Amino acid sequence: MTAPDPGLTDLIAAHWRSLDLLKMKYICSCGDWEYRDDDRERACASWCEHLALVVEQHTNGRIAELEAELAEVTDKWGLISHLLRSRCE
Repeated sequence: MTAPDPGLTDLIAAHWRSLDLLKMKYICSCGDWEYRDDDRERACASWCEHLALVVEQHTNGRIAELEAELAEVTDKWGLISHLLRSRCE
């Protein structure tokens, strides 16, 4: 098991669903999702899709960051390797 991503943990914790009784709609605490229907199961399914998209976007962003860091390290290692080889010749 890998260690959890603290940013993802905080992101998920910041997304909770509630029912606004005055406006008769379900809302997410992030403000980017609302559902106007009295069908509780469909509202829950819709919110789960919203949360899955948030997690996917965060994960894709982290993967892009890690790939960029890997490319940078690989470039630096290539330069170091080249310099070491040229000194040994």
